[in-house]
Amino acid sequence: MAESRRYALNAQLDIEQILQEAQHRWLRPAEICEILQNYKKFRIAPEPPNRPPNGSLFLFDRKVLRYFRKDGHNWRKKKDGKTVKEAHERLKAGSVDVLHCYYAHGEDNENFQRRSYWMLEEELSHIVLVHYREVKGNRTNYSRIRDADSTPVSQQSEAVSNSEVDSSAASRFQSYDYQRASPITETSLNSTLASDLEDAESGVTTG
Repeated sequence: MAESRRYALNAQLDIEQILQEAQHRWLRPAEICEILQNYKKFRIAPEPPNRPPNGSLFLFDRKVLRYFRKDGHNWRKKKDGKTVKEAHERLKAGSVDVLHCYYAHGEDNENFQRRSYWMLEEELSHIVLVHYREVKGNRTNYSRIRDADSTPVSQQSEAVSNSEVDSSAASRFQSYDYQRASPITETSLNSTLASDLEDAESGVTTG
C-alpha cells in the first residue's frame, strides 16, 4: 500500500533549487513530496514561529508539536469566531493522490496565505510543511498547481487561494531570524515550515 502512495519522478529533484523557487511561487506537489520524504536532511522546528514573514517555510513534526499552527498571525475564522477556517484538498503527483493541503487566509490581509502540507502515506504523515506567501489579488484560482501535476480531489470550502501569482514575497527566505524560528537547513536557508494543519483536524481554537 505504501508503494502505491509514492509518486514517480523522471529525475531526482534538486531540493536546494526547490527551496530557492519557494521564494517566488507556491511549490508543486512533487517538490513538496521531495522535501517531506527527505525531512531528515532538514531541521524540524521545535516550536511555532512568531508571525513568520512572506516566503517563510517550516517543517514540523505534528506528533511532537500539536499546535504548530499557533504562529501569531490573525487568520480568517469560522462562524464560531475561534477556529481557523481552512480549505482542504488532496493533491496528486502524476495520477496518484499524495498530499493533504490546507489553506488559511489572513483576516486583515486576505492576500497573505498559509498552506500546510503532509503526505497521505502513513509512515510520513506526521511531518508537515508550511509555506507562507503574500499573493496579488484574491481570486480563488488553483490553476498553477493543477497545471504542475496536481489535481484537487476535494474542495471543502471557498478558501482555496490563488497560486498563479509570482511574487517575490519569499524574499526573506534567506534572511529569516534564527532567533524566532528554526530554519529547515542549518546553512543559509533560513525559512522554516510552520503549518496550521492541526486546526482542521482537532478544531483547535486560537486567541
